[in-house]
Amino acid sequence: MTDLQKQNLQKPQINHKLIVGGLHGDEGQDLKPIFDKFDNYLSIKYNLNDKFINSENSEITVIPHLNKNYDEKYISTISKGFLNTNAGKNLTKLLNENSPNFYIEVHTYEKASYKNLTNEQRYNKTGVPPLVDISNNILVASVSPLYRNLLSKNTFCMTLEVPKWKLKDDGINNQTEKEDLIDEIISIFKMVLVSNSKDELINKLFYEYPNMQKAKNLAIKYNMVFL
Repeated sequence: MTDLQKQNLQKPQINHKLIVGGLHGDEGQDLKPIFDKFDNYLSIKYNLNDKFINSENSEITVIPHLNKNYDEKYISTISKGFLNTNAGKNLTKLLNENSPNFYIEVHTYEKASYKNLTNEQRYNKTGVPPLVDISNNILVASVSPLYRNLLSKNTFCMTLEVPKWKLKDDGINNQTEKEDLIDEIISIFKMVLVSNSKDELINKLFYEYPNMQKAKNLAIKYNMVFL
């Protein structure tokens, strides 16, 4: 074994972690309270510098509002047309350049969309399984097959759909409910930050959210990569 090979063996494995929000319209504004509070946590724990953090064994990139510079018509990430949007092109570039070991994609959804997103017939209509409610109307699934295939099967990939109506400051929502939702999403982010492998993170999520098993069963049923 050469000295260079020995040095490479001694180097700690670097996990590249990518968290992206605001792929559509005003989603970035909806998610701002979550990412603002997450910034505060990162600044203390990871010495945040412009959304890019180097910790001992991780490189973490956080992009709260991917679509903030564009005013584009809504196109679902599971539609082939999404890859032709500016947001889609930027996302593809990010995935290719970073080759993340962990990729988290964050969206918001309207209350009226809940049934369509979680309906068992969603696969027949769209080619992707329904999302699963794990807690507090937070929905999870893998990411779009259109770009899931750009990443290794060993890459952890998760879509989080956050209930938009619970983030609004309209005098109707309970502020405590809003803060609880924000803290729960950040708790999931923290699990990502401290996990060193896909299996480790999945185990943590299963322990905290037993309904994750349903998401796994759906992936198996439709012969898709689970997260």
